[in-house]
Amino acid sequence: MEAMYFSTASTFGASSPRSESARVTMARRLREFAQRRWSLSADIGIVDVQIAGDMAIASYPYHFHLMTTSSDGNQCSVEVPYSAGTQIFIQDNGGILRIIHEHFCAAEAGKTKVVPAESLSATERLAGKKPSDAGAASVITGWVPATDAVLVEQVRVLVRRFWELFCSKSKEEFEQMYFPTAVVWAVGAKRSEPARLALVRRAREFFGPEESVKAELGRVDVQTIGADLAVASYSFRFHIIQMQANGKRMDIDMPNCRSTQVFRRDETGTLRLMHEHASTAGVPTYKELPAAPGRTR
Repeated sequence: MEAMYFSTASTFGASSPRSESARVTMARRLREFAQRRWSLSADIGIVDVQIAGDMAIASYPYHFHLMTTSSDGNQCSVEVPYSAGTQIFIQDNGGILRIIHEHFCAAEAGKTKVVPAESLSATERLAGKKPSDAGAASVITGWVPATDAVLVEQVRVLVRRFWELFCSKSKEEFEQMYFPTAVVWAVGAKRSEPARLALVRRAREFFGPEESVKAELGRVDVQTIGADLAVASYSFRFHIIQMQANGKRMDIDMPNCRSTQVFRRDETGTLRLMHEHASTAGVPTYKELPAAPGRTR
C-alpha cells in the first residue's frame, strides 16, 4: 500500500483536523493495527475520473466497515455507510500512476458496536487477521514536484479570494472561479456533483438576504504539478447563519473543516477550479436564533 504514494504525498484522513504527510499517515495506520487482529472492507460506488495532462482525479462514495479484536478478545465493529474519497494521481518517472494527495471523509457519523468476548463463539474469537510483518514496502519516490514559488503564491491568493467572494455573496464572480466541467464534494454530501449544480444550491442556501457566511482559514499547503496545475489543501472554520425551509433561523458552527481544491489554467492562462472536496472532521453545532426583525414564521 505504501508504494501507491509518492514520498511527497499529503493526506486528509477521515477524522484528521488537518492534512499531513502520507508517510506519517502510513506509520500511524501500522501502529494503530499492530497490536490487534482486524479485518476491514470497503464497498466502492461509481468512481468518477477527471483527467488533465498527466494528472487524474478519482472521486467516489464508499461504505467502510472495520472489525477489530483486542487482546482480551472483545470485538469492536465500526461501520460508516456514507463515506467519500478523492485521490489525485500523477505518473511517476516510470509511467506508473501514484497518489500525490488523498482526501477521505464521512458524510455522517459512523456506528460503533462493542461485542464482549464471552458472547462470541470460539470461531468468532479467532476471526480477524493480524497485519503481516513480512516485506513492508517503502514509499516510492520517483517524482518530486518542482518548486514554483510564483504558482504557489498565486494559488494561495486564489484560495483567499474564493472565500472573500463566498462570504460577500458575490455570486457571478464566485461562479467564474470554476470550470464548467468542475466537480464538487460539499460538506456532508453523500456523492459528488457537477459544480454548476452545487453553485445553484449554494446560492439558494447561503446567498439570501438573511444568510451570512464566515470562514477562518488555516495554513494553505500547495502542491504544484508543472506550471498549469496545483492542489491546495487546508483546514478552516466555517460559520453560517441560515434561514431554513421550516422558517427557523439557525446558527451553524463547523470548527474542523478541511478542503482540497485543484486548480488548472484555462485557455487564457487563468487558474480556475476543476475539483473541490470539502468535509468536516467534527460534529457541527446548531443553535436556533430569534427570528430576524420584521419577519414572522
